[in-house]
Amino acid sequence: MTPQSPESINIHDIHMQTDVSWWPIAPGWWAVLLMIILLVLVVILFYWYRKKTQLKRLAQQQLAQLCQQYEASQDAHQLVKDMSVLLRRICLSQAPRQNSAGLCGEQWLKYLDSHLVGEPFSSGIGKLLIDMPYRATMDAQSMDEFINLCKRWINQGSISLEKPVKSTLCIPRRLSENANF
Repeated sequence: MTPQSPESINIHDIHMQTDVSWWPIAPGWWAVLLMIILLVLVVILFYWYRKKTQLKRLAQQQLAQLCQQYEASQDAHQLVKDMSVLLRRICLSQAPRQNSAGLCGEQWLKYLDSHLVGEPFSSGIGKLLIDMPYRATMDAQSMDEFINLCKRWINQGSISLEKPVKSTLCIPRRLSENANF
């Protein structure tokens, strides 16, 4: 055997591997990316839904407290007064202030009716909101109807408070009689 010169041997140089490119990513990473996107969307939708229904849940809790107080005390006047305050708070929290803040009397009842079918406040048991201070007592069945009407308004009507209703400022009689306009 004769020694060969290195130039005569057909040897190739050692080539190092190229770095693995990050793109395109493997199918497993696509699945992980898709799961992260879905998780973010689910979290965003969950918080949006909770915020949207928060007022309704709080109003239902307050309504339950008012019903418990009424069952304990049987004070119909206090219940109607507290219900009126609760309904007004809901309206002020959800609707533009100019739609409901200055309403009182029949206008307030019509505003509440505008969010339900029919006129249960203006011509039904809901009229207690403006009549109760002038009544001596109220029977239990009428109070139950009134409580159910308020529950129905909170559960159904208070969601659609975006309807604008023409409001006029209600000035109490004692102020309007004494004022020189």
